[in-house]
Amino acid sequence: QDQVGSIAPGKLADFLVCAPDYTEKRVFIGGKEI
Repeated sequence: QDQVGSIAPGKLADFLVCAPDYTEKRVFIGGKEI
């Protein structure tokens, strides 16, 4: 439970990093880059 709810080192997160034109740059699932 204390591994979810925010983005911080050691936590599990799903998120996407985009360029200013919204093209995908990096994808993270469960805190790991795919």
